[in-house]
Amino acid sequence: MRVVRQEPGTSIRNEIIYDVNEIQRKKGEDIVLMPNDVIDVPTSVPKNTLRSLLSVGVGMIGTVPLWIVR
Repeated sequence: MRVVRQEPGTSIRNEIIYDVNEIQRKKGEDIVLMPNDVIDVPTSVPKNTLRSLLSVGVGMIGTVPLWIVR
């Protein structure tokens, strides 16, 4: 995860990189957010694809009884 923070009173921006997995395992420090911080959390293409496929599959489960009755 990337946090872009502007130094107060200047136009200088600093980029801070955090390991989300370490934070979730309680091995990394908690992030203290400041006003106007910009947070960028990259997405995982394989995870998003799997979630999309699962959501379609769950939606189709409701139509299975209609196929059996017909």
